[in-house]
Amino acid sequence: MYPGFFWRPEILGQFLGLVSIVGIILMVILLVWFRERSKRLRDKMIHEERLAAIEKGVPVPALPAEPPRPRNYVMRGMVWMAIGLGLLALAWSEADFPLGVGLIFVLIGLAILIAHLLTKRRRKEAYHSDTEHHSDLDSPS
Repeated sequence: MYPGFFWRPEILGQFLGLVSIVGIILMVILLVWFRERSKRLRDKMIHEERLAAIEKGVPVPALPAEPPRPRNYVMRGMVWMAIGLGLLALAWSEADFPLGVGLIFVLIGLAILIAHLLTKRRRKEAYHSDTEHHSDLDSPS
């Protein structure tokens, strides 16, 4: 091997592709690891709090409810559409890349955005019915 072997375009392209794939896999693994670690630490703190309450003879507090994760359909739909549009641009720039691959991602993004619009109406209706219900409870009879 000569000093410039690694910098040849075909070797460099393969190396960058490999590094990209390994990097994405490592990011996913780290994301899952950090999420699980934070859940484990939270559970440990709750456990220690409950043990301390039992030792002191204080009533054990109820387990805190897991807060619901908001569904961000707009962001998710925009990401899918951006991926699809990028693939469509690639398909138009290169003749041998299938056009349908980009369209699949664009249509997934559109479906998620439509789901957001549909659930937005339901969320508004549920919010208004909840506020009406609470205002009935708060008013004196």
